[in-house]
Amino acid sequence: MPPNPIVCEKCQEFLGVICRIFPSEGSLYDEGYMASLGLTFLGGDQFSGDNITTTASWIGKTNAGRNWNEWWPTCPCHPNCSHYWEIFSGAGAKEHFEDIDDIFSQGKKRDTRFRDIEHHTYDQDLEANREAIRLEKKYGPIKRKSSFTNGLWEEPTCDDDHEEDSWFSDYIDWRIQCLS
Repeated sequence: MPPNPIVCEKCQEFLGVICRIFPSEGSLYDEGYMASLGLTFLGGDQFSGDNITTTASWIGKTNAGRNWNEWWPTCPCHPNCSHYWEIFSGAGAKEHFEDIDDIFSQGKKRDTRFRDIEHHTYDQDLEANREAIRLEKKYGPIKRKSSFTNGLWEEPTCDDDHEEDSWFSDYIDWRIQCLS
């Protein structure tokens, strides 16, 4: 299923941004780790020393609690975001972390499964609404009986309303006959 189109300003602004994936935000602050990669942390989500990108991303990076003009490129950027990660291995790109790739592939599979379920549910609801509209055109407005009457559960049915006082006593009489 193709991804949703990128429509919001911020998503269009981040379109094509290349991020380097780090195991965690803490790894950016770890001078030994960054030095082993030949990188220098500059603050925020920026670093230097990579000839492809200067933007960092990590698992759990989010824009929650940030102002609109301070958003970071993340996936997803917001609840209805249609961004997704693509593996980029251009010339000079460092080796990928296998566990991070595995986590992102699991997330992509889970996201695809949930989207399929949502699309299936949407299609079912759409068909049910069309059927309800068709029936209303044919038979008039659909009226639903109330489910609760005076605090007692009453199953809504199509039969005529029977005498509320007598059905219970009739049931008790019938039940006594069955038990004796």
